[in-house]
Amino acid sequence: MKNVLWRTQATVVGIGQLKTWSKASSSGKFKIIQLHDKLDTQPHNRIHLTLFNNAVDKFDFIQLKKEYIFSEGSIKQARFKDNLKHPYQINMDDKCGRIEPLTPLPQKKSTKPIAEIPIYTSQS
Repeated sequence: MKNVLWRTQATVVGIGQLKTWSKASSSGKFKIIQLHDKLDTQPHNRIHLTLFNNAVDKFDFIQLKKEYIFSEGSIKQARFKDNLKHPYQINMDDKCGRIEPLTPLPQKKSTKPIAEIPIYTSQS
């Protein structure tokens, strides 16, 4: 489920290889990006961002060690908690997701740590 409006500032700390999948019912591609939430007080926490299909090409400008503003993606509880220290992950696909390079100009919109963004589950 898509979350309410949110924005967060993060640094790219890892960029995975492009991967593909193919099933009888669908096929596509994805790329995993590891982020450090700049407003999180736990420096070891990494957010798992997965870009699916056209979002891989749309956000091909992402560079390692650069800061960006992330918004409009789907935030979910992390599926692979053994591999991630952050309790949440972000998914972006053809329909949702926005990534903007961080500009030195003051931001008019506020950002908040990802842990403070309300999460909506199918049980809600």
